[in-house]
Amino acid sequence: MPAAAEPTFGALVSSDVARYTGRPGRWWTAIPRGFSRPGLWATLVVRAQQRLRARGHVRAASMLRGIGVVTVGVDVDAGAQIGPGVWFEHPVGVVIGSGVVLGSGVSVAQGVTLGVRHSLATSAADFPVVGDGVFIGARASVLGAVTVGDGAVVAAHSLVLDDVAPGATVMGTPARPVG
Repeated sequence: MPAAAEPTFGALVSSDVARYTGRPGRWWTAIPRGFSRPGLWATLVVRAQQRLRARGHVRAASMLRGIGVVTVGVDVDAGAQIGPGVWFEHPVGVVIGSGVVLGSGVSVAQGVTLGVRHSLATSAADFPVVGDGVFIGARASVLGAVTVGDGAVVAAHSLVLDDVAPGATVMGTPARPVG
C-alpha cells in the first residue's frame, strides 16, 4: 500500500481555518481573520515556519518562531509534525518541542507543554506522539516518549509521563485514567 501524500501548505491552513470558522477557507483568507483570533494566528505562524524549514530556510523559520513567541506567546519548533485542523484554544504559553507529533484535529489549551523529560534528549523518539482528535487541557504537560491515543482527553494541570489509551481521560500529577 503506498504511503499517503504529505498535505500541502494550503491544505493544512485551510483545514485549520475550517476548525476556527466552521467552514473551509482558502489559506490567504486566514491572514485577516488571524488578527482577531490569536489561536488562528498561532497556527498561521507555525505553518509558515514549518514551510520555511521544509524549504531549507532554517534561519527564517527560526525568526518566525520568535515572532510567534512575541505576538501570541506560542513557542513551537518548526521540526514538530502537526496534522491538519490543529486548534490552539488560547495559545499563550504553549510550548511544543522539535520531535513532537500531533495528529489531526488536536485541541491544545493555554500553557500546554509537549516535549522531552530530560534536556539532553535530542532524538525524535524522546518526544510525545499525540493521536487524532485529542484534547489537551490548560497547563497540562506531556513529557517524554509517550503516546496519547486517538480521542483521549488530558485534563488541565495534568502531567502525562506514561502512555494514554485511545478514548481515555487522564488527570492528575502524574496523570492517571479516570472514569
